[in-house]
Amino acid sequence: KRFLLITLLFTASNVSNSQITWDGGAATTNWNDAANWFGDVVPISTDIVLLDNSSVLVSYTVDLPIGAVNVTVSTLTINPSGVNTITLNLPVLNTAVPALTITGAGDALVLNNGAVFRNSSGAAAGSTVAITNTFRINDGGHYIHNTPRVNAAIISQLSTAAGTELGIFEFDVPGFAGYTPSLSGRTFGSLILSAAAA
Repeated sequence: KRFLLITLLFTASNVSNSQITWDGGAATTNWNDAANWFGDVVPISTDIVLLDNSSVLVSYTVDLPIGAVNVTVSTLTINPSGVNTITLNLPVLNTAVPALTITGAGDALVLNNGAVFRNSSGAAAGSTVAITNTFRINDGGHYIHNTPRVNAAIISQLSTAAGTELGIFEFDVPGFAGYTPSLSGRTFGSLILSAAAA
């Protein structure tokens, strides 16, 4: 009976969600560099990821992996403090579809004031960010759709809760061909249409 109880407790502890924070220990911007994470462990699919200034006291950037590599986490919150900015980049050299999957309940992807998420995916087709529940861009948060890939699945998850009215959703799509944002029936906090990347 004791063996069974110990086995059950061990199994339960392995499936519970752990919070993982960035400490920048590798002095690189690479998400997949374990030394950049507290505990020197790269986040896994059940983890709650927090990019904040608890360990790194200045502005910084985190780059998701290049290649056909998907990152899956339970939730992801970017929460800079003071005047700092924390930027998460989905680089053009990432070709996975999706490249980032967030599966948690409620506000699964949260950009707080000073947070920037730049989606520059180089995938050939498809939706590059998959969010099971809500994508919340709080006032002062900023998402940049910097890829010609589809956007409807991302926009359909946007939160309209109080405190998101000044959260920025920006289209800055590279290339010279036309691009159609999914606007019909959608609600944004603040919407920017930019041609800078084109």
